[in-house]
Amino acid sequence: GKTKSDVLIKLAFTYNSLASSYTTNDAKFQKAIQNFLSGIPNKSDFDKELAINDKLVKLIDYIDNPLDQTSYSALVNRKSVCAGYAKAFQLLMNKLGIDIGGTKISGAVVENGNIISDNKF
Repeated sequence: GKTKSDVLIKLAFTYNSLASSYTTNDAKFQKAIQNFLSGIPNKSDFDKELAINDKLVKLIDYIDNPLDQTSYSALVNRKSVCAGYAKAFQLLMNKLGIDIGGTKISGAVVENGNIISDNKF
């Protein structure tokens, strides 16, 4: 009879296109971040938050696709669901040195814990 040591398990992994061309896609992502932030005014944290929000709303098309839930899909592909928008917003604020707290994603609800100048938004 067969023993546990006689059993062979074969696994095959399939990666999406992002994983297979990580270096190229990371460069696209970093450039998209840099381009996005280049137009943000150097004013108060509140003004920066408002500018990022307004620019994201104009930039991103909502698409109902479970794979488009990342800051990459929002900033590079300019298509995402609310989770991608929230992740992009948090990333961009953090790049400017503004801590907005965590992003909570629960079902279809996305909430950024924005704390700017001791005011909650």
